[in-house]
Amino acid sequence: MHYIKGKDFFLKDTAVTLGKFDGFHLGHQELLNDVINAAGLKSVVFTFDLNPHNLFSEKETKLIDTNEERSRSLAKSDLDYLIDYPFTRETADTEPEDFVKNVLVGHLDAKRITVGEDFRFGKGGHGDVALLQELSVLYGFRVKVFDKLVMDGDTVSSTRIRTLIEEGKMEEANRLLGRPYNVTGEIIHGNNLGHTVGMPTINQRPAPEKILPPFGVYVSDIYLDGKKYRGITNIGIKPTIGSESFPGVETWLFDFNENVYGHFAKVCLLSFVRPERKFASIEEVKKQVEIDAGKAKAWH
Repeated sequence: MHYIKGKDFFLKDTAVTLGKFDGFHLGHQELLNDVINAAGLKSVVFTFDLNPHNLFSEKETKLIDTNEERSRSLAKSDLDYLIDYPFTRETADTEPEDFVKNVLVGHLDAKRITVGEDFRFGKGGHGDVALLQELSVLYGFRVKVFDKLVMDGDTVSSTRIRTLIEEGKMEEANRLLGRPYNVTGEIIHGNNLGHTVGMPTINQRPAPEKILPPFGVYVSDIYLDGKKYRGITNIGIKPTIGSESFPGVETWLFDFNENVYGHFAKVCLLSFVRPERKFASIEEVKKQVEIDAGKAKAWH
């Protein structure tokens, strides 16, 4: 997969799907598969480097996947191009017709455009599916429109999944995502408490723009150096040892004790075990972690 960040691109004969694509849930995957399977065309996911909501609102919308996580995930698919287009006020003020003419046709040479039924684009969100279909006659591209995916009587959406994550309902969120919610990143040095109590852990610092579930302990799967491990993960600030100033991700990999500082790990959260709490002693922490580990192994 070719990753393009910015406006400097000119492609030929493409099948393009467009959207914010936060989390790349099951609904998004239908659009992705459609462009990948477009015979004779290069497949393109066109998205933005910034959630459009965050340009105008004082309240930040946290991301299910960071841009880097989204890129890493899509790189494992058969997608040809991922474009992170800069979302600025100039971008937001682009008339829908100009966006189609200059970007979709002029830069992408789109022959097929795949979107969801509620897709909006251009200044004020005035561009919609009807306009795309109208302009398709002028510019000679085909438009494929997918209905919103519905599960359990409700639409599958990034907003719905973010709410589930914020509530710690990981099984439900993961079912709508079609894969586990995860935190990826470099393994950094922690406080070495895990080694002290005989339970060595790996530590990560999630990106500030990433949405996190409630502080607490979770059943987890960990992908590290091409291997899969099982474990338990604590999301939080570690109140027993004095509280850190930023939320961290600390994971105990069962049956693993290697020096992997600086390595890259993907930690998948599968099920909530208990809230984070402050203990009276390190010995209490050790006893509770053993209980947590037992619950995680039983869950698996």
